[in-house]
Amino acid sequence: MRGSGRKVFPGSCGVAGRDPPSDSKGPRCRWEDGTFSWYRYLVETAPFTACRWDVFASGCPSRQVLGRVADKWTMLVISALADSEVLRFSQLRRRIQGVTQKMLTQTLRGLERDGLVSRTVYPTVPATVEYRLTPLGASLAGAVSVIKDWAYANIEQIERAREQYDATARQAQPRPGHPDGAGLPAGTSHR
Repeated sequence: MRGSGRKVFPGSCGVAGRDPPSDSKGPRCRWEDGTFSWYRYLVETAPFTACRWDVFASGCPSRQVLGRVADKWTMLVISALADSEVLRFSQLRRRIQGVTQKMLTQTLRGLERDGLVSRTVYPTVPATVEYRLTPLGASLAGAVSVIKDWAYANIEQIERAREQYDATARQAQPRPGHPDGAGLPAGTSHR
């Protein structure tokens, strides 16, 4: 057998890592890791990897999680709830300037669905609704805090890079009528 699979001896059957029962017919043998039997055929499997998720695979559910936690509104809600133990909807909306009622509602529902935020409704008129981080959400708050701190520490450098990029892009804008779309200095023609 190739690789780091388990070697299987003739007459063995069952699942990798197990010896055939002592009362089984045929020779008694041990298997090497990475091998199992399928019907009567022995199959060598790839070595087990520590993580079964692959964020680069299109169907991997970790992409949905990454999409949720990388969202701007998610990060702001998590950060606001980490700063205050409990917040009502209206308090969250005031704290997160620029968020619409619809977007905040959608974000809170998604976070509740994913188990990051808990929602408590009190039977008052009008209903009082409070939001707080779950233990899972609190564990994410640490990572959000690191990203927020990084943004604060690097915003000036990012603004300079944007200004430089925008200045370069303005100079290279295509001029009307040029066949390849290349920019020409102002006042010149390609004739």
